[in-house]
Amino acid sequence: MSGGTQTAQAPSRLAHWERSTEWPLAVLAVLFLGVYTTEVLAVGLSDGWHLTLRVLDYLIWALFVSEFFIRVALAHTRGRYVLRHLPDLAMLALPFLRALRVLPLIPLLRALNRWVADSLRGRVVVYGSTTAVLLVFTGALAELDAERGHAG
Repeated sequence: MSGGTQTAQAPSRLAHWERSTEWPLAVLAVLFLGVYTTEVLAVGLSDGWHLTLRVLDYLIWALFVSEFFIRVALAHTRGRYVLRHLPDLAMLALPFLRALRVLPLIPLLRALNRWVADSLRGRVVVYGSTTAVLLVFTGALAELDAERGHAG
């Protein structure tokens, strides 16, 4: 009988965790974007500042990794949960690929989606336009970062 109780509690604990961490993850995503933007665009900063930005970058990654593993631990069917959240796993497994740097912003998009619009059309507009702007912005940053200092 206690097994049934644990099964019933696991999804609700996971749902509670996801609701509780939605806005903190959104704030972390915005912080990440600021750190990454500064790291790429502020070429005149001292080595100490660049080191500070790199440490902040790794700290944010570590927080996202920890949060993902907590979600997996709270999931009733862990393997299935991981399979359904492969973009999150890809972001964590391949953090040095610049193209994947936009993935930490997904919690921000989810939060904005719920906060701004209740209608389907409103959600599509908010989600679509926010995603487009973030993809273009982070793609431009990634390209600048990759090509800076290379001839041609």
